[in-house]
Amino acid sequence: MSEYFLSHPELKLNDPDAIAQIFFGSLVSYIVVQEMLYGKELMPLSRARLLDSLIGLVLCNA
Repeated sequence: MSEYFLSHPELKLNDPDAIAQIFFGSLVSYIVVQEMLYGKELMPLSRARLLDSLIGLVLCNA
């Protein structure tokens, strides 16, 4: 992900490595919460909704 962000300067990310870690960490957290900690029952969130929101955060810098 870092390399992808680095290769797209049009995104105007100040710290592509940090953004990549945040993006990846959000995905890992989603899996842990939804699949292992009963998140599906307690606070359901679709994968599409999470990804759309993450992508929107990255693109709002562009």
